[in-house]
Amino acid sequence: MSPTSKSSSKAKPKPHRKVPARYSPYTIFFRLERHLLLQSSASNHAVPPTFDPSHHDPHDHPHRPAKYRHVKLPPYWYSSAHRAIEEKNRRHRKSAVETMSKEQLTSEISARWKNLDEETLGYVKRLSAVEKKRVKSLLAEMDRDGEREEAKEDKEFIKIKTLQKRAVSKMMDPVKIDTSNSAEAAPASRATSESSSSSSSLVCSVPLKKHRIHLMSEVTAASASFATAAASSVAAAARNTTALPSMHTFNTWHNVARESMMYPALSGYHMPGLTSLHDPYLCSILSTNPSYWTYAPSNALLRLEASARLRREEELLLSSLATSNAALSGKAEEETNSCTTAARTEEDVFAADVLQLIRHGSEPSK
Repeated sequence: MSPTSKSSSKAKPKPHRKVPARYSPYTIFFRLERHLLLQSSASNHAVPPTFDPSHHDPHDHPHRPAKYRHVKLPPYWYSSAHRAIEEKNRRHRKSAVETMSKEQLTSEISARWKNLDEETLGYVKRLSAVEKKRVKSLLAEMDRDGEREEAKEDKEFIKIKTLQKRAVSKMMDPVKIDTSNSAEAAPASRATSESSSSSSSLVCSVPLKKHRIHLMSEVTAASASFATAAASSVAAAARNTTALPSMHTFNTWHNVARESMMYPALSGYHMPGLTSLHDPYLCSILSTNPSYWTYAPSNALLRLEASARLRREEELLLSSLATSNAALSGKAEEETNSCTTAARTEEDVFAADVLQLIRHGSEPSK
């Protein structure tokens, strides 16, 4: 590709002007003289096809000089906008300019412009000023229309964005918590005995989206209602220390979520046996960390069960380490005490020998 073609391909087209630029006084004089010269050549084709004898322009006819009053001009011939419309609708054919070349016509008109009289100069300047005012008013009207269109587009944009946000909020509903029963929950004394009746239960309403990230503000705020079930489970675990969470609960939820073909959960499905779990660590994690429900509840429960088991093993290990440390510290203390006692005994014997030597002048006892 040549440099010229490359630069031309990157060149941006100039924006199209909606309002053509006004004619200068010389351009208006050039158009006026052109019609005069062409119509003076005794050619019938020189008369413009858009000429209207009944048309009267208050800015043109009363102020036109005498030598131009017989010239047949199209309506608003001094207006660039009407010229653009005329050129757009005109028939493509050769005009009467064949009687005079373009170079000859241009040189003749420029020579007349140099020796222009004051009346004609004032006339073309007046028409140029009228056209300037008209173009300015058109531009101001276009600006107002543009502002109205922009405001209308902004309103449409805001409306579309609002509808999009509503649609996204419907598709991205967070995990909801059914607190209809927990609002009228029994006191803590009855919560222990009624833990199996599910005083509060989690209701998952998650859309079909695999990787969903959502702030769990609603779940965190409502986690206090779940603390009642956690407290009842802790109390049950205190009464029956051998009770451990059953894998049947987690397997049931996992199978339901898998068979329903919805990831990660069913809408409106209640977790079976959630409030009857007897693992205090699992219940504490569920009540204090509701963000586990952001992703698949089946995977979350499996992770929670593994975390609870690891927590129990860690506590057993820590307790054994504490016992061994206590035993080691007891042995070390006994050895220290025995060494201190022996040292004090030797010091007492030495002091007694020194006193005997001083008092009696005898040899110390061996």
